[in-house]
Amino acid sequence: MGFYAVAATAYAVIPHTFLPFQIQAYSVAIDINDFPVVAAFHGLLAGCHALLALDKVFGSVQARSLQVHGFHWISQQKVLKSTRSRSDVYRVTKSRVLQPPKVVQKSFRKIVHAFSRRGLFGVESPHFETVMLIRKSFQILLQSYQGYALSVFMPRAWFNWLFVVTILVNCWAPIRVQRRFADDLPRARLVNIVLDIALDFLTLMVFPVTLVVPYYKLYDPDPFVQGFPWTVWYDDVWFINFFLEARLVFVTSWFNLAVKMLLGLNLLSGLDLATSLLDKATPSTAVIAPVRSAPAATSHLKQSTHRMYNLGHGMLALWGLGVLICHVAAAVVVTPPQCVQGVRPWFITTPSCSLFEFNCKRDQVVGTANEVDRILSTMYPPSLAYIIIRHCPALSIPPRIRQFNSLVGIKVHNSVLADWPTVARLNAHDHDRLRFLMFVDVNMTRLPDGLVGNDFPPLVSDIEFSISNLTSLPDNLDTAWPGLSYFILERAKLNAFPDVLTRMKIQVLSLGGNAISTVPAWVFDGLTMRAVFLNGNPIATLPELDPGLNVAENLYRIALDSTNVSSLPSWMTPELMEVVWVSLGNTPWCSQQPATPATEMTCVPLSEDDFTQYPLYMEKDIVL
Repeated sequence: MGFYAVAATAYAVIPHTFLPFQIQAYSVAIDINDFPVVAAFHGLLAGCHALLALDKVFGSVQARSLQVHGFHWISQQKVLKSTRSRSDVYRVTKSRVLQPPKVVQKSFRKIVHAFSRRGLFGVESPHFETVMLIRKSFQILLQSYQGYALSVFMPRAWFNWLFVVTILVNCWAPIRVQRRFADDLPRARLVNIVLDIALDFLTLMVFPVTLVVPYYKLYDPDPFVQGFPWTVWYDDVWFINFFLEARLVFVTSWFNLAVKMLLGLNLLSGLDLATSLLDKATPSTAVIAPVRSAPAATSHLKQSTHRMYNLGHGMLALWGLGVLICHVAAAVVVTPPQCVQGVRPWFITTPSCSLFEFNCKRDQVVGTANEVDRILSTMYPPSLAYIIIRHCPALSIPPRIRQFNSLVGIKVHNSVLADWPTVARLNAHDHDRLRFLMFVDVNMTRLPDGLVGNDFPPLVSDIEFSISNLTSLPDNLDTAWPGLSYFILERAKLNAFPDVLTRMKIQVLSLGGNAISTVPAWVFDGLTMRAVFLNGNPIATLPELDPGLNVAENLYRIALDSTNVSSLPSWMTPELMEVVWVSLGNTPWCSQQPATPATEMTCVPLSEDDFTQYPLYMEKDIVL
């Protein structure tokens, strides 16, 4: 109950936090607008669990002793008593209450009877084992679907093994229990149901909580942090783990929601059955009643049922063996050294990586198209989400890059980008999941053809260049990169503010460490920009703005550290600086200001690590 209540609360609250941007940016969950519907389903399931718990409490209070039976208000005796007196009730109240059609009354009585102790789904049903076998098969099928999803997305091998073990126990334990308690049918039923509950509890609650807790501890609701610390998004391993594991925790589709809800209902049903079996024996419930028939027919029926039951559990045992074989076959596939985070999807014998690092120093190559192609050819394309290329003195991107249509990000570090031809260009058809590109300490005199095609991946919203020799940007960049909202071009060779940026809907812009001396007014008007970083540019004056503009409406960060700013425009008032985080460390303006708490915060000099928006220090220690 508590788990589903917390899950419902989380789905209701998350749309109002800083997480929707990351969730939508990387498509790790169902559309954020559907979160209230998902919350409602989890809340409904939590309510059902609460009703079951309240039933035990009220039943115990009414009986003045601990009662653990199933739902007492739908017991067969009460239903029969109710149906006998219903005609009298209707005669008295027919002028005030509309009598339901007889077909509705009959259907209701049949449904209630089916879930009573001796009904089809009851604990004393002669078909109990058959019903449980069908339930078990359905449960194992859903768990196997989850196990396959784990094999595709989960990079932690121990977690996958633990989940597979739960499937194996679910497949193999029931027949062992049935043989162990062959002479005690009620106990055999109880043990099987309790085992069912324990396995559902593990797969539905323990496993997801294990994945969520580390991220919950890291999350910070502070408006300046905006969720997770910004540096963790540049930690390659952390990012790929978040990207993959979030897809396992969140509801990713309506089918995925249906699977989670069905498993939750199976857990609820198991709890009700278990409490029914624990009920104190009464003259009507002390013995599990057999179906009355002629002795010969009864013996034949028992033999047929027994054979069917054994056949069913034999098939489940074979299913478990098949799951084990699939998992072991995937686990023994040898991953190459370039595979930083490997996954092991069932039915695939090719090495599968979620995070792949091609390091020219380690591999003793220079990065020619043939060398890169040879390494990439060993990878299973559907699994590869993130490619990192490092330390290549003559890097050329081969056309094979177009085969990796599951790519979310590409990073090039400490390399000379010799060629990225049109035949290897990033495009909407082959890279429809691509979200970001990073070029860190990369020598390139211009943007290569492979990065500026007319059919550039539309979901790319984050492109970053930190340390390069770019001197300008193409004039058609606004049409080439239509979805760009986060743009970094730091420590390059820009002499002027690129005009093409005025036609782009960029929300976060960093042009630190260039040679820009003037900045257009639109950068600060707060209409599109949310954060602007201009550290280390020879900017002496800032533009004036229309007095009617509300700069603080969207803008929350202005960084002008190590510039030549000696005076502030009229719109940059002390009141604005209380709302918008403005930093002016190591500027002439700060040297002229008296020491006050406000100026001390504004004028704190940036450290070398904080000077650029891209955390370069995270790459310094990576050599091999």
